[in-house]
Amino acid sequence: MQNVTHVFQRANLPSHASYRERQQRLRQTAYQSFTAWAHGRLGERNRIPIPHCVLKAVREKFPDIGDTYVGFQEPPEESFMDTAQSIPGGD
Repeated sequence: MQNVTHVFQRANLPSHASYRERQQRLRQTAYQSFTAWAHGRLGERNRIPIPHCVLKAVREKFPDIGDTYVGFQEPPEESFMDTAQSIPGGD
């Protein structure tokens, strides 16, 4: 986590956010920054698990009060309607 300042700048936190919301947003931004650095921009439905050493460093820097973390999630499956609307003339 050499560039924590960059993470704070990118997080774009609202002033009314709770401590827990701030920590969650900072973790999310750190994960996104790492992924963009390591793999380039993947896009919304393209996900790659983050190495454990990175997860550990981010969670130590921006811990959750209840020590509750979501972990890697596969992207949601496209529904038939999503697919039909992405095809020209499919709406």
